[in-house]
Amino acid sequence: MEIEQTRDTIVKKLTSTHGVDLEITANITHSAQIGVVLDGLVAKIIGDDVAVEEYETLLRATDSWQGRCRTDLTGIGKTPDSLPGWGGTNDS
Repeated sequence: MEIEQTRDTIVKKLTSTHGVDLEITANITHSAQIGVVLDGLVAKIIGDDVAVEEYETLLRATDSWQGRCRTDLTGIGKTPDSLPGWGGTNDS
Protein backbone atom coordinates (compact mmCIF):
# COMPACT_ATOMS: atom_id res chain seq x y z
CA MET A 1 0.00 0.00 0.00
CA GLU A 2 1.38 3.39 -1.01
CA ILE A 3 0.70 6.43 1.15
CA GLU A 4 -0.04 9.57 -0.84
CA GLN A 5 2.21 12.46 0.14
CA THR A 6 0.88 15.99 0.68
CA ARG A 7 2.66 17.24 -2.44
CA ASP A 8 1.00 14.49 -4.51
CA THR A 9 -2.41 15.46 -3.15
CA ILE A 10 -1.84 19.14 -3.97
CA VAL A 11 -0.69 18.37 -7.51
CA LYS A 12 -3.71 16.14 -8.05
CA LYS A 13 -6.05 18.92 -6.90
CA LEU A 14 -4.33 21.61 -8.99
CA THR A 15 -4.46 19.48 -12.13
CA SER A 16 -8.17 18.63 -11.90
CA THR A 17 -10.01 19.40 -15.11
CA HIS A 18 -13.59 19.06 -13.86
CA GLY A 19 -15.73 18.93 -10.75
CA VAL A 20 -15.38 20.43 -7.30
CA ASP A 21 -11.57 20.47 -7.33
CA LEU A 22 -11.64 22.59 -10.50
CA GLU A 23 -14.06 24.98 -8.81
CA ILE A 24 -11.69 25.31 -5.84
CA THR A 25 -8.63 26.09 -7.96
CA ALA A 26 -10.38 28.52 -10.32
CA ASN A 27 -8.97 32.04 -10.39
CA ILE A 28 -12.13 34.14 -10.64
CA THR A 29 -11.09 37.80 -10.92
CA HIS A 30 -14.05 39.63 -12.44
CA SER A 31 -17.70 40.02 -11.48
CA ALA A 32 -18.81 38.85 -14.96
CA GLN A 33 -17.11 35.52 -14.25
CA ILE A 34 -19.26 35.12 -11.14
CA GLY A 35 -22.36 35.33 -13.36
CA VAL A 36 -21.02 32.54 -15.56
CA VAL A 37 -20.21 30.45 -12.48
CA LEU A 38 -23.73 30.88 -11.14
CA ASP A 39 -25.17 29.98 -14.54
CA GLY A 40 -22.95 26.90 -14.57
CA LEU A 41 -24.16 25.81 -11.18
CA VAL A 42 -27.77 26.18 -12.30
CA ALA A 43 -26.91 24.19 -15.44
CA LYS A 44 -25.57 21.38 -13.24
CA ILE A 45 -28.83 21.30 -11.31
CA ILE A 46 -31.04 21.18 -14.40
CA GLY A 47 -28.74 18.79 -16.29
CA ASP A 48 -27.68 21.05 -19.17
CA ASP A 49 -24.44 19.33 -20.20
CA VAL A 50 -23.49 21.93 -22.83
CA ALA A 51 -23.72 24.81 -20.34
CA VAL A 52 -21.78 22.79 -17.75
CA GLU A 53 -19.00 22.22 -20.30
CA GLU A 54 -18.88 25.97 -21.04
CA TYR A 55 -18.72 26.65 -17.30
CA GLU A 56 -15.89 24.16 -16.74
CA THR A 57 -14.05 25.55 -19.78
CA LEU A 58 -14.15 28.99 -18.15
CA LEU A 59 -12.77 27.55 -14.90
CA ARG A 60 -9.95 25.75 -16.75
CA ALA A 61 -9.14 28.97 -18.59
CA THR A 62 -8.85 30.88 -15.31
CA ASP A 63 -6.36 28.28 -14.09
CA SER A 64 -4.38 28.64 -17.31
CA TRP A 65 -4.55 32.43 -17.63
CA GLN A 66 -1.04 33.92 -17.61
CA GLY A 67 0.43 30.56 -16.60
CA ARG A 68 -1.07 30.71 -13.12
CA CYS A 69 -1.48 26.96 -12.63
CA ARG A 70 1.94 26.24 -14.14
CA THR A 71 3.51 28.70 -11.69
CA ASP A 72 1.69 27.03 -8.79
CA LEU A 73 2.86 23.58 -9.88
CA THR A 74 6.50 24.60 -10.41
CA GLY A 75 6.46 26.27 -7.00
CA ILE A 76 5.35 23.02 -5.42
CA GLY A 77 8.05 21.15 -7.31
CA LYS A 78 10.71 23.49 -5.92
CA THR A 79 9.57 23.06 -2.31
CA PRO A 80 12.05 21.00 -0.26
CA ASP A 81 10.89 17.52 0.75
CA SER A 82 11.60 18.26 4.39
CA LEU A 83 11.57 21.47 6.34
CA PRO A 84 13.34 22.19 9.62
CA GLY A 85 11.21 21.04 12.54
CA TRP A 86 9.07 18.72 10.41
CA GLY A 87 10.99 15.50 10.98
CA GLY A 88 13.39 15.97 8.07
CA THR A 89 17.16 15.88 7.95
CA ASN A 90 17.36 19.63 8.62
CA ASP A 91 16.01 19.36 12.19
CA SER A 92 17.75 21.54 14.72
